[in-house]
Amino acid sequence: MKTLKDASGGLLIALTGLVFLIGARNFAVGDLRNIGPGFFPVALSVLAIAAGLLITTLDVIKKAHAQMSMDLRALACVAAAIIVYAALLERAGVLVTTVLAVFILALARRPLRPLETLLLGTGLSAFIWAAFVLGLGMPLSLFPDILQ
Repeated sequence: MKTLKDASGGLLIALTGLVFLIGARNFAVGDLRNIGPGFFPVALSVLAIAAGLLITTLDVIKKAHAQMSMDLRALACVAAAIIVYAALLERAGVLVTTVLAVFILALARRPLRPLETLLLGTGLSAFIWAAFVLGLGMPLSLFPDILQ
């Protein structure tokens, strides 16, 4: 039985683009001569929606003749990881939130490899902290607020 992994991923990309498009509706877009603060988020959101729908359409067309099923476990894990990351980032810090999100994502496939997942989550946390805190100056803490 074929699965629609790419199609469900494409729908998730399109849904994420739609959420960011809705979030950017209060920003002025401007025009090409005088770009407003909402131009870049709106452009990326529209691009994400278009790319997600294209990925979904191509996967459905490619697998149209086979019996199909959707990998709901993977889709649920990705959605849960995004929700957990958004909910915990400010309170739990980059390290704990990223490692937890990576573990949730790792549950989408079996078998779970705890050591590899922990190492990946820790390395990704270091990269995120270096890129966003050191590089861009965002006010994110590496550790939970109770440890600082």
